[in-house]
Amino acid sequence: MARPQTVSEDMILDAANSVIAREGPDSFTLAAVARVVGLSRAAIACRFDNAGKLKLMALEDRCERIERAMHGRDLGRGGQELLTLAKAIGAMARSPRDFLGFMATSQA
Repeated sequence: MARPQTVSEDMILDAANSVIAREGPDSFTLAAVARVVGLSRAAIACRFDNAGKLKLMALEDRCERIERAMHGRDLGRGGQELLTLAKAIGAMARSPRDFLGFMATSQA
C-alpha cells in the first residue's frame, strides 16, 4: 500500500520557486527543493521526473498565479503591458530553450 502524500504538488512548486529565487535557475536542483519541503530527492524525482521538468512547472505555475491575480483588475497605465509580459514568460516556460535564453538575457 502506497504512503499518503503529506506534501502537495503546490507545496513543492512553491518550494521550487523559492529555490529559483534564492539560488538562481542555473543552481536549481531537486535536492535543494527536497530540503525545503522535507522530502528525499528521490521522492521529488518520482513525482516530477527531473529538475528541468520541475523548474519549468514551477515557473509556469508562478506565471499562471500572476495572471490570475491580475485578471479582471483595472490595471491602469502600464498594467496591460505587465499582463502581456506575464503571459509571454508563461509561454516561454513551456519551451525550455526559449525560457533559458530569456533568463540569460534578463540577468545582465
